[in-house]
Amino acid sequence: MIIADAVDTLWTLAQAFALWFLALAAAATLALLTLAAGLWRLCRAVWRLVPSPEPSVTYAQRTARACKATAVALLPIAAYSATYHPFYAVPGLVGAGFFLAVAASYRREDQRQRARHEAARRAAAVDAELLPPVPCCPFWQHSDGEIHGPRCERRPRSYAAN
Repeated sequence: MIIADAVDTLWTLAQAFALWFLALAAAATLALLTLAAGLWRLCRAVWRLVPSPEPSVTYAQRTARACKATAVALLPIAAYSATYHPFYAVPGLVGAGFFLAVAASYRREDQRQRARHEAARRAAAVDAELLPPVPCCPFWQHSDGEIHGPRCERRPRSYAAN
């Protein structure tokens, strides 16, 4: 009877400890995800303030960089959490993985945008070669593009070739 009571008491304590541990893990996960969301907002705000060195940085590329920066910021948090218990690192690592996946998605979107812009630029260049130029002045129409009027903005072909 005493052994059965001791086993029953130990079982109750184990269940209480497991529930306490799950509650603590859930609270830690919620705290780390809240911290990750704050880091995400901070990185996005800072990234918008920093002038881009390249004029052709798209929104998708900027967002991908901000996601990567947030993921890199989550890794030391996960490492520090792992010093208490290895399972505490899981929320930080999951958050970092999530932000890396979002960064990969935005990077693909940036590549698609750049490919579309390059295709449009090439199509415009082909159109410019195939379509005859628009007459700019009466002198140009009668001289086959060699002579322009005194107030014409275009220069003659012979002048542009030099």
